[in-house]
Amino acid sequence: MSHSLGPVQIITAASSDPDMLTVKAARLLEGAGAVVFDDPALGPLARLADDAVVLQVAPWDDIPGLVAALAREGLAVVRLASQADAAGVACEADALHAVGIPVGTLGAAAACTPASRRPHSWLDLAFPPLFAAAV
Repeated sequence: MSHSLGPVQIITAASSDPDMLTVKAARLLEGAGAVVFDDPALGPLARLADDAVVLQVAPWDDIPGLVAALAREGLAVVRLASQADAAGVACEADALHAVGIPVGTLGAAAACTPASRRPHSWLDLAFPPLFAAAV
């Protein structure tokens, strides 16, 4: 059985206070089928997604691989990230785009740089040409 791709939205949050979210970010969380976050401080925001699968992962986990798998199951995925990790999640967004998964972003904008890539990431194995020029 094939699923249509679920949408992926990356939200970078400057605060863990739900009252500081934009209306759009709150709506995205409320409509999410899955929420993935690695910063424990963002737990209060993740709890806004009442009916979603909420997964707190470690920063060194294969977050893009997990997000891709959830999207391929047809779930609307929200990737919550702290504003401090905006460049790291930009690398995640680039990798998801590279495998055909459209990603929207909301919050702080940043670019993926060699310094912001996580070492030993699945990106290094799956997309060496994508980052070859950056190394």
